[in-house]
Amino acid sequence: MLPCAALMFLRLAVVEVPPLLAKDPPPHAATVTAVDPIKAREVADSLVRSVIANKYAAVHAGMEQAFRDAISEKEIKPALARLYEPYGKPLEAEYKMQEEGYRQYQNGMKKPMRKLWYAIRTAAQPKGKYFLFVEVVPDGKALAAASLQIVGFVGDPPAALK
Repeated sequence: MLPCAALMFLRLAVVEVPPLLAKDPPPHAATVTAVDPIKAREVADSLVRSVIANKYAAVHAGMEQAFRDAISEKEIKPALARLYEPYGKPLEAEYKMQEEGYRQYQNGMKKPMRKLWYAIRTAAQPKGKYFLFVEVVPDGKALAAASLQIVGFVGDPPAALK
């Protein structure tokens, strides 16, 4: 059951300060390039397929280095189980949209980010009741997921997600 908040987040990654989706470029914007939308989609689609298929090693490998340093591969399965508790395990996903912005980290670092949204069908609910999003950021010379979250909306979801 969802609380009376407009949006409920459950984070897979442990982050003390939630990331900010900002339109303003970070101070070091000259050295940071935007995240390619096609490559971001490939990264997110691969991660979502791995989640649905219970490929825990692939989920771990698809996350950014900071996440992999904080959470071992052995901890992924129980972390995902906690993520699924309120919603049910994702069984199917349909890509809906993506947003562009910046992810703010606790240490003050900012990275360009693409947030890709999927309508999901879970073991407990039909498709469109809950949504999964993946935040894709640069990670060294590649792209990786910074977070994976499932959200539900009180009332109808935004039109872009229908």
